[in-house]
This record gives sequence, structure tokens and C-alpha cells, in this order.
Amino acid sequence: MKKIFLAFSLFNMLTGFAQDCKTQAANKPSTLLNSIDNVITNSGKMNVTERAKMKPYLAKAETWIKNILTNFTGAKLDYHNNFFPKFLPDSLHTDPMFLTAGIKSRYQSQLMFFAYYCYDNSNTVHTEGESGSSVYVNFNNVFAFGFTSDAGVYTVNGQPAFKVIKKKKTEGRTDYYELRAQNNADAKMYTANDYIILRNSDKPVFIAITRKEYLEQMLKDVDNAGTSNS
Repeated sequence: MKKIFLAFSLFNMLTGFAQDCKTQAANKPSTLLNSIDNVITNSGKMNVTERAKMKPYLAKAETWIKNILTNFTGAKLDYHNNFFPKFLPDSLHTDPMFLTAGIKSRYQSQLMFFAYYCYDNSNTVHTEGESGSSVYVNFNNVFAFGFTSDAGVYTVNGQPAFKVIKKKKTEGRTDYYELRAQNNADAKMYTANDYIILRNSDKPVFIAITRKEYLEQMLKDVDNAGTSNS
């Protein structure tokens, strides 16, 4: 009996400490919780009826996100919704979505990742206090998180114009975009953000402007500026 006990203890030691803490953190199954929804009240007001209309769409987004992350490991997950009510009159003059499409309110699903990690020389897995990554599903808003830039700055042929990152591919009514960035440490390129646009129409979300149209508008702007100053 004594020999069997010693052999069993040795087996436990070999298997119990075979993985380092970082590997255990990376393989630790995620836990999922739903936190309280946010209403961004500084942009306006939203009543219960308006929020109720948005709930079915948000429920589909929630199911889609959670299905993708089935059996996810390495981070705690926190899901909630964000509501951006109709803007106050003064805010409409600066909101790019209203200026380009006339849309006054928007909303989004958000799933936040709180990574599991280990302190140096420690075998205890901890959870980050701040989220380093998130999955967002935005409704009625394409001007989010670096997808576009200079919105509301330029006007070409009387219509708002702005910069959009290059499209990667299109499949049916789904457009895929990829924001690339360079790592300062090794100068290698990597994907900083992925963007997926689901269209309810065969029409494109953005209409490309030719270099000629852009330059012609710039010449008009220069001429108009010179006329107003004289």
C-alpha cells in the first residue's frame, strides 16, 4: 500500500504542474455575464417605447455574438447594450451620421473581454480589471471606431464626403473591411480591427469618389475662398 500511495502522489505532481500559469490562463474557460444596459443620456432622451423597438434587433446581435464565442477561453466575457438617444438640437450640427444620412439615434451591442493573466513567478490566474478588446454590433451607425475619418469636413458636389478604410471583400450583402497597422517593435503589419457591414439592400453603403471629382471640388473651394477674402 505504501508503494502504491507514493506512486500515485508522484503521478499527481507530474500532471498537476505540467502547464505554466500563462498556459492555464489561456486555456481557462470563459465565464459570461450580462451587465446593465447603458443609455448615453448626455446626448438626449429615450423613452421605454423607443428602447422596446430596438430590443428584437439587439437580441439577434446578442445571439450571434455568443454563438461565435462558444467554448471561448482566456477571458471573462461581459455583454450589455448601449443606447444613443436622439441628439439634442445643438449636437446635430456636429454628428456625422445625422449630417450625412439624417439619422438621429443609434444603438449597439457590446461584448467586453477581461483577459485572464498571471503575475510573474505566480501560479494564480487573475482577471484584468479593464477590458482590452470588445465586439461591437452597431445599428444605424457606420462612423464608429476608426472605420471612417474626416466625416463632416469635406463636401463634394454638394454631398458630404469622408475617408473610409479599404474594403477587403464582399459576399452577397456583407462587406468586410480590415484596418491594418504597423507594430513599432518589429515593423510587421497586423490587423488592428475587423469591420463587417451587413446591408439590407443590394446597393453599396458608400459611393466612391474619383480623384478627378475630389480635385475639381478642391479647386472650387480655393476659388470660393479667394472670392470671399477679396
